[in-house]
Amino acid sequence: MAVLALLSALGQGLVLPSVYSLYTFLMCRVHAARTGQQAPDHQAANELLSGLWNVSSATPASPELRLLEKTRSWLPPTPHLPTSSACSDPWVPQATSAFSASMATTGAILSLILLGKATFLSRRFGRKPILLFSNLVIVFGYATFPLSPRLTAYLAPALVALGIVAAEGSAGAPQRMAVQNYVVDCTGEAARASALSFIEGFGQLGAFPAATLGGWLAAATGQFFAPFYGGIAMFSTAVLYVLLFVPESKRKHVHTFIDDWEHRVSDSDESAAGAYSAERERHEEQDQRNTSNISAARQQQGGNEQRNWRDSRRTSTFSFLTTSSTAGAAQRLASSLNIINPLGIFIPRRRPDKTWDLRLLNLGLITVFDEAFQIFIVPLLLLYNSDSFGFDVVQNGYLVTLIQGTRAIYLTLIFPRSIAWARKRVARRAKSKREAHARAASGETTPLLRQDDEEEERESYGKLDFVILLTSYLVAATAFTLIALARRFSRTHADSTTLLSSATLPSDIPPWRLLVPGVIMLELASGTVSVRTALVVNTLPSSEQTRAIQANQILSTIVLTLVPLTASAVYSFGLEKGHPEAVWLAKAGCALGAALGSLALFWTHRHRNGEEEQGDAARSRH
Repeated sequence: MAVLALLSALGQGLVLPSVYSLYTFLMCRVHAARTGQQAPDHQAANELLSGLWNVSSATPASPELRLLEKTRSWLPPTPHLPTSSACSDPWVPQATSAFSASMATTGAILSLILLGKATFLSRRFGRKPILLFSNLVIVFGYATFPLSPRLTAYLAPALVALGIVAAEGSAGAPQRMAVQNYVVDCTGEAARASALSFIEGFGQLGAFPAATLGGWLAAATGQFFAPFYGGIAMFSTAVLYVLLFVPESKRKHVHTFIDDWEHRVSDSDESAAGAYSAERERHEEQDQRNTSNISAARQQQGGNEQRNWRDSRRTSTFSFLTTSSTAGAAQRLASSLNIINPLGIFIPRRRPDKTWDLRLLNLGLITVFDEAFQIFIVPLLLLYNSDSFGFDVVQNGYLVTLIQGTRAIYLTLIFPRSIAWARKRVARRAKSKREAHARAASGETTPLLRQDDEEEERESYGKLDFVILLTSYLVAATAFTLIALARRFSRTHADSTTLLSSATLPSDIPPWRLLVPGVIMLELASGTVSVRTALVVNTLPSSEQTRAIQANQILSTIVLTLVPLTASAVYSFGLEKGHPEAVWLAKAGCALGAALGSLALFWTHRHRNGEEEQGDAARSRH
């Protein structure tokens, strides 16, 4: 799974620096077709080369600018798509932002719709077919990008939208759910959080250099769409890797559709034979009723029961055929569309002591706030840097590389080891307490004390997870605040011709000095996803853990469908009012909301332990 995550992240990262340029090019052609202006020549898309940075000699270069100039001095020129006068209209960037947000939302909705079908197929055929199918769809989706400039102005965005929706829908909930189910099949409760974090971090090892590698690939080949071909190659390699090297983790699965067809035929034969035998018995019973004095009511009841059993078996075996009544078809359609049914695990439950268990409800709210501030960060950051500081594609690429690199190092090397060290420390403390209790007590009460110690150790693990969530969310809120303050303390504007504007005053703080620590701190809070997912799964018994994974993914996908358009609307409103940093303050508020939820979980955990201790003391006095 880690290698598969590496290939997927590398394929997605290769196209990241170029995909927004392609969106702008397509929206520019649409605007030219709407207004009758001259459209950019798509035949010159792979022929034009951009030169190196033209930095004004009169502008005093900052240390950050000189460092980036040295980095750019040995890079080859990179190809770019042509532009025209229609591309300078303000409608083009607004349409580009709306197009990217709508595609992300539509892909999330599609993944949510396919989640129920993917869950059924995963249970029926195993985890491996879901991984194969999702990567194949991504390959076909990426193949639409190089074809788009050859089409008309309106047909090209439609084809790209179709490819994006297919790729986003396949790479979203179905693939994530298959990976999470694979981890649940292969690991225990204590190792799931570390395993999920390691897989995500190992994938980021391919994501953090991918943006830079995509630019270098385009420069080396002189082709703008070379990164897209590289992404197609990565996902094709992922398909071959899953097909050849990934074993199936689910037991009692069906390997091929041929085997399933054979099972279906055998079930059909058995059902047909049973129906024939039942029909023959029914005729014999009818003859017997006509010649005997057996009660007619009793025979009628037995015949009805037998027919009901036969009809129910026929319905379960041939559920893929047409139904016998319109009401039955409508009921099955409503059942198939009820994709949010697993979310019922987040409903509060009453404990045996008449109190309400609000842990899963609180975890659901934490999931909403967590996903709300972690989704759609990179597109917003690219737009924010371009509009507020005048960053170009290369500068944004360096920042994206910094984000992905920090995330990869933290989730792969730092976070799992820190979690393991903290759990070992908790285990040592629990062991010392058990030894102290064993020395202080003996006799018949020793087994009872041992059970209490094991329960206390599990509760200590829960406290540790809550502390990790609380700390990470506070760090994320601080990071968003730093990113928002980068514009407040810098007077660099989007019309600058250099990295830092010539109008920058000596007292101003360069945006890099706040953006860099902000994005680093933001990635240091990225380990909450695995911890939160493990908490949701481990809260329920083993028989409902698959349903918990599905509910967690459904809730995350619902948030994913709402956040891009909502964040884009907040950013547009802030940009119109002269405060584009408002979107980062809104995300900081979401992080604080998740922190409050984690604090509530920690407080109720301690409060419940205190009540139990008081109850034990009262029982000991009596």
